[in-house]
Amino acid sequence: MSIKNKVKNKAKNKIKKVAFKVIKPFLPFILIIGLLFFAICTIIDAIFVQEVQTDSSDLPPEQAEIRNLCIEKSEYLNTCHNYIGTESTNNLLDVDNRENDKLIEWSHLYAIMAFHNMTDNKDINKDLLTQVASNFESTFKYEKDTVIIETTTKDKDGKETTTKREETHYILVESDSILRTL
Repeated sequence: MSIKNKVKNKAKNKIKKVAFKVIKPFLPFILIIGLLFFAICTIIDAIFVQEVQTDSSDLPPEQAEIRNLCIEKSEYLNTCHNYIGTESTNNLLDVDNRENDKLIEWSHLYAIMAFHNMTDNKDINKDLLTQVASNFESTFKYEKDTVIIETTTKDKDGKETTTKREETHYILVESDSILRTL
């Protein structure tokens, strides 16, 4: 190591020690302020979630209209690109409802709109909803599966009768959603 590097390292160590000595008395205050910030953020989040999840009957008409628009748009986004093979469908079809945890909720759209309102000072309206929703389209692809179900019954005489019936099920084989991908 050269003398120049040794001097630089000693200077860095000295600066670190001085900085720590200056900050050390304020560490409890910094910690308290950080905890208060975390608590305030948690309270704001809880209030926001409570406000978004409430029944729309007590909302002002403008907010109720935006909520209804968000609900309609989320329903559209969840079914706009659904396919059985290559055939388009507007339904959620999975036999085990595996797409349910991948669905876009209206509150997701409303939260993003509220964020744009706070950061960019944009009005929460139908135009902002269209802009936000353009990034949330989901795609679900299903495969058709036919299941043969056999049922055996016994009559009073002990004679067994077997009946067969076919049921068509749809299985989610591919999904592309902003929430999760299969």
